[in-house]
Amino acid sequence: MKIFKQLFLTYWVLLGLFISPLCYAQTSDNTLKIGDVAPEIVMYDVYGMEHKLSKIKKKVILIDFWASWCRPCRVDNPKFIEVYDKYKNKKFKKESGFEVFSVSLDNIQDKWIEAVNDDAIPWEHNGSQLRGWYSSFVKDYNINSIPANYVVDGNGKIIAINVKPTELDQLLKKRK
Repeated sequence: MKIFKQLFLTYWVLLGLFISPLCYAQTSDNTLKIGDVAPEIVMYDVYGMEHKLSKIKKKVILIDFWASWCRPCRVDNPKFIEVYDKYKNKKFKKESGFEVFSVSLDNIQDKWIEAVNDDAIPWEHNGSQLRGWYSSFVKDYNINSIPANYVVDGNGKIIAINVKPTELDQLLKKRK
């Protein structure tokens, strides 16, 4: 009976550890909308170099929230790479180019780096805080599931939310 109690308690403790990050991610009351200024994101790339969203000036930016364990995210990566390759050197009416700011919700560095390499992610701004759902940007951007993304104009204002790769392509085509 004592072993049963220990197993039962262990089960609930472990369950709580896995569920609490999801609950935490869903408690944010921030709601960003089109026209809002995108909050700052600070993340670190696979080499430990800091990347700040605010350092990218006068470009259309796709802020893409993903993780190595997110199958829909991984399926979208090659499609976003196609759009990136198509527009990375293009000039727009109001912006000087297009960038992807890829933000991982991973908390295991090896898995994240493996996914970056497997998916051949080409853009410079690819990072993580390696804190999963406890990353500072989760609350700022009200992320409660992934994939999730925001498109920001050259002034840092949100112009689209949760676009598919084909929708991003159309949006960028209209901005030329």
